[in-house]
Amino acid sequence: MKKYLAAIAIIFLGFQSMAQNSESDSTRRALLKTLQQTKEDTNRVNAIIKYGDWWSKTNLDSALTCYLKAEKLGQKLKYVRGELKGLAAQSTIFVQKGKYNDAIEVTQRAMAIAEKKGSLRQKAVAAGNVGHAYVQSGKTMEAIPLLMKANTQLEQLHDSTSVCIFSANIAHVYADLKQYNICLSYVKKAYAFCKPNDTRQVATCLNNITQIYALLKNYKEAERYGTLALTKARESGALTPLCNALINMGTQVYLNTGRIPEAIALNDEALSIAKKLNYPDFQLGALEGLALGHFKLENYAKADFYLNEAISLVDSTEIEHEELGEIYQVKSQLDFIRKDYRSAYEALAKYSTINDTLTNLKHKGG
Repeated sequence: MKKYLAAIAIIFLGFQSMAQNSESDSTRRALLKTLQQTKEDTNRVNAIIKYGDWWSKTNLDSALTCYLKAEKLGQKLKYVRGELKGLAAQSTIFVQKGKYNDAIEVTQRAMAIAEKKGSLRQKAVAAGNVGHAYVQSGKTMEAIPLLMKANTQLEQLHDSTSVCIFSANIAHVYADLKQYNICLSYVKKAYAFCKPNDTRQVATCLNNITQIYALLKNYKEAERYGTLALTKARESGALTPLCNALINMGTQVYLNTGRIPEAIALNDEALSIAKKLNYPDFQLGALEGLALGHFKLENYAKADFYLNEAISLVDSTEIEHEELGEIYQVKSQLDFIRKDYRSAYEALAKYSTINDTLTNLKHKGG
């Protein structure tokens, strides 16, 4: 699934750590002072983790050092929760650094500890974390049973919020496998477990359903859920689900049902929001939607402008190149129409190179 449409990823809570702390130095000094005044007990473990959470915004290596200390102290004090939190936080850092094998190793250690000493909730979170590490490393089939196990345990705990999150992530896995009917059952389960007053989460789940129906080419249902998603996203005031809803409706629904001016209007609004969020994936989604819309209207100059904007964006960021391949494909078609054959063949060659690279990576499990 394309990142800018994979709303499922947005509601994933990851490794249940990483507090949202201010990055100011005064906050760091206050956390350090608390840490220095805390005795070697369970409170100290938690203080070390909070200090690591602060560093996670600016220096991953410093954060990792803190989390390692928290794990070791938790182990020494036989404080299972602290030990597990330290390991979970380490895995978050490893994922951010792209060290997926290390993330798998520490989450597996945490799962072994949880199975032996932990509560049902700790077992569920630990299993889910291993599953997530597998997903990040491209080992999809290994992830599925662990995510399902976590989901079942969370249902036993009647934890509706976590069931919503884990169901959404199981859906994400099946979407990557292109098993969209199974995926649909899980995104609908996630929606069923949403808290009605959490309009942001409701909007996110509705976005997921919209996308899957669009992938199934059931545009009537996609439009029905997409309209609801837009309404809930605007109610929530949260820009991320709103941007996602605008792109879903504009590109996945309106472009595919011939409502081109409406598609352009929604993607134009999405692009403005994505720039405000400084979110390259959403910017790319909106730019692609605008390029396709103007291409269909035969506004070739505008289409070319947005295609070049998309290419420049990818070149200046670390966005994955799957979307770039599709953009070069459209650019080659546009250049052929304009009889700029040299540019068209260059774009087609780049599309072929990117497409072959992605195919090889998938065969290697990357």
